[in-house]
Amino acid sequence: MPYEKHIAEQLLREEVLSESEFHQIDQHLSKQKISLHWELRMLLYIGITLFTSGLGVFIYNNIGSVGHLLLVLLMFAGCAGSYYYAFKNALPFNKEAVQHANPFYDYTVLLASLLFVSALGYLQYQFNVFGTYISLPTLFSSLVLFYTAFRFDHKGVLTLAISLHAAYWGLIVSPMEVLNNPGIFDGGERYIWISIGVAALFYGYAWICRGYKVKIHFVPVLLHFSINIMLLALVTAVFTLPFKGLYFVLLLLVSVLWFVESRRERSFALFISLVLANYIVISYYILKAIFDRIDGDGITAALFYLMGSTVGIIYILRNHKKFTGHDVQ
Repeated sequence: MPYEKHIAEQLLREEVLSESEFHQIDQHLSKQKISLHWELRMLLYIGITLFTSGLGVFIYNNIGSVGHLLLVLLMFAGCAGSYYYAFKNALPFNKEAVQHANPFYDYTVLLASLLFVSALGYLQYQFNVFGTYISLPTLFSSLVLFYTAFRFDHKGVLTLAISLHAAYWGLIVSPMEVLNNPGIFDGGERYIWISIGVAALFYGYAWICRGYKVKIHFVPVLLHFSINIMLLALVTAVFTLPFKGLYFVLLLLVSVLWFVESRRERSFALFISLVLANYIVISYYILKAIFDRIDGDGITAALFYLMGSTVGIIYILRNHKKFTGHDVQ
């Protein structure tokens, strides 16, 4: 917490502190150290990302002279070295959260995971090791990364494992892909139900963690992936598929479940996701009814609705503790 001098000055004016005590406190707190913990962590993450990206550029530019096999061996060697360091310096497995004394340990684990995924993917792409079973490298990578995340207690690796696991089941959607192609789910009802199934799978994983009390702090990560995939699929289904009413009812039922989860996990992120998803769908039906039934003043009525509903959403989000009974997390 930064030193706020005006508080000490107020205590001096109220004669709670003497002049000498005020000067001692001021001199001491004015020289307090500034924490750069998160800034350094961010720089290390950026460094690892740049390293793996640079390795990819190096492979692309020098593939003819260096050779495919040598590059794969180098990546696996780096991966093996990183995993060796991770296992050698690992603390005993604990079901609870583990804090490593070495600040660089987490980045070594992340580097090992990224190199493993890159090497295995490149091996399949270049040498077709798995033949026609092209989904096997994705499944194998996700299982290895799940083990890595739980063994070394690493949320960053967990997110990679979740993404690969979703990709194995056929769900390969990035945020930029959704923004650049809003019709990404227009492939039909099958893709929607795959998304719902993947979301339910991650929700099941979260319940397994709870049931066995293993890495409970991983549960919010699994829930965030689950709710966002589920809500995106259901909202898209309401807009693009037949039987819109069925998907709308399903969205409402799922929202009740996620509302309970947001209270249980004390998570504002879960709460805001379900509020915005329901607002979008409910607004769709209301605006559709306005324009279908009101001839001349449809635009005016729609504008009044949007202004009023926006105020309502802001009120709900600002006063979320009245609805959920928890603080922002």
